[in-house]
Amino acid sequence: MLLRRLRHAVAGLALLTLGGPALAEPADPRERVERLLSHRHQTPPKAALAQVPGVEKILRSIAADPQGFAPRRYAAFDALQHWPDGQTRALYLSAVAADQPTGLRHRVLRLWPRAFGDAALPVLQAALQDPDRQIRLTAAHAVDELAGGAAHKALADAAAQEADPTVRDALAHLLQRRGRLR
Repeated sequence: MLLRRLRHAVAGLALLTLGGPALAEPADPRERVERLLSHRHQTPPKAALAQVPGVEKILRSIAADPQGFAPRRYAAFDALQHWPDGQTRALYLSAVAADQPTGLRHRVLRLWPRAFGDAALPVLQAALQDPDRQIRLTAAHAVDELAGGAAHKALADAAAQEADPTVRDALAHLLQRRGRLR
C-alpha cells in the first residue's frame, strides 16, 4: 500500500517537474477563468483575466449563479470590479438585495466604491438604512472609502438617524477620522 502511494507521488512529481498535464492551461475559457478565480485571498489582475476570450460574460455567469460554488462566485464579483458597466451594476444591485446571502451582501457593498466611485453613493445610502445593523456598518465603511462632501454628509445624516448605539458610535468614529484627514 505504501509503495503504491509512493509511486503515485513520484509520478505526480514527475508530471509537475516536466510540465505535464497537471500544469497545462485549460482550453475551455470558463475553466481558465475558474482556475484564475481559485487563487485564494486575491482578485486576479485584470490583465490575466482579459487574456481569456469572453471573460466578462463568463464572470457574470459565475457571479449570477446562486447555486454556484460560493467562494468562486464571490471571487467573480470581486473580479467584475475591473469592468464597471451597466451589466456589472445590475449584478451588484441584485447581490445587495435583502434576499441574498449576508456574506455576499457585505462583500459586494465593499466593492461598490472601488468599482463605481461616487456613483455608488445612492446604493450605499440605501444600505445605511438596512434593518441589519451589520449591513449598515459595512455600508458605513464603504461610504467612508469615498472622498468628498456628499459622502461625509451621508455619514453625518446616517449618524443623526441611527438608533443602534454600536452603529452610531462607528459612524461617529468615521466622521471624526474624516475630519482629521481634511
